[in-house]
Amino acid sequence: MRALPHWIRAYVEYTSGQEAPEPYHYWTAMSVISTALRKQIWKDRGIYLLYPNLYVIVVGPSGDKKSTALRCGKKLLDTLNPTVKIFNGKITGPEVVIKRMSKNQIDGKSCLLLFASELSNMINVEVIKRTFAQFISEVYDADDKFEYIRMGGDDYTIVEPYVTILGASTANWIEEAIPTKQVGGGFTSRIIFVQDKLSKRRLVPFPERAITQENIALRKKLITDLAQIASLKGVYSWGKGAEDWFDPFYAATAVESEKRSAEDGYYARKADLVIKLAMIIGCAKRDALTIEVEDLQEAKQEIEKQEKSRAELLTGLSATEEGANILYVREIIAQHSHDTENGMSHSDLVRDVQSRMNASTLRPIIFSLKEGNIIEEKVTGEGRPGPVGRYYRSILQ
Repeated sequence: MRALPHWIRAYVEYTSGQEAPEPYHYWTAMSVISTALRKQIWKDRGIYLLYPNLYVIVVGPSGDKKSTALRCGKKLLDTLNPTVKIFNGKITGPEVVIKRMSKNQIDGKSCLLLFASELSNMINVEVIKRTFAQFISEVYDADDKFEYIRMGGDDYTIVEPYVTILGASTANWIEEAIPTKQVGGGFTSRIIFVQDKLSKRRLVPFPERAITQENIALRKKLITDLAQIASLKGVYSWGKGAEDWFDPFYAATAVESEKRSAEDGYYARKADLVIKLAMIIGCAKRDALTIEVEDLQEAKQEIEKQEKSRAELLTGLSATEEGANILYVREIIAQHSHDTENGMSHSDLVRDVQSRMNASTLRPIIFSLKEGNIIEEKVTGEGRPGPVGRYYRSILQ
């Protein structure tokens, strides 16, 4: 029996006496449940399983209480220790996270929350650009096993990986840290950037006055229900009318994706993201593992509140030479997708862009475009004598 009708809404009420904007608290609550679930629930999508792991980064100016908002959520997750594992130390490369996950296996699963009330204190900009952005993109969708091969070093294998991220930073640091070759592609398409540019700042000179007996009682209920949420296990199913709601929504997101995925691969992932959020919202309200229409509606409403500011943020990230290179390569492939039956050959692509970039610059751009579902790659000749051919075709016509 739940103590609260909607854990996320109750959490927002619990933190309403704090100065941080409400969206910061709402998405912190989303991240808390996402982390607590620990790959124990999923939606079967036929050829893949969809888990409710989220990458949430709160972006705002210094002094707007981002860190305070995130720490409120972390304190509730701490009550689930040792079941829930949290890492908030220094990351010098993917190996740090991989080793921690390997040591923290519970019930055969390697689950970890990367928590950073200030991302610049957790990870160096160069580490993100060099190795971490690609690693965190690949592990996001990993199913039963993830292998990480380090050039000139040890190989690592993680069993049943499940990574969540809850971090905060300023827009200036985000612009400096995120590799422009990842803008619109694998890395940024998986991140929920939470901003609040509309609300008037709440001035709370005496936040301690919000700690009333009612607030303390509400915290106890939040802790009790969070433990219940963390115990949920099994496969999610569609509730009454949910499939009928999702069908036209999916069609609409496909149209939206065709128009916008070239600038941000997030739109190609939006339908699955709404399912992830609906599962989390469902867990916030009930033990029954069903996705109801109201869960989907809330998920859609809340994620779309963040889309305008997201577009503005990514436009700033793209306004660089590297960002322009991504758009340039995308356009070249789109123009030549029908040159052959298989698409544009890798050799032709290298030749067409050689006046602007070399092969080492082109390689991560291709990776980013593939991860963002903007282009597809076809390999021919594998397992047969002779050369192996690589071809690229634009998915978005």
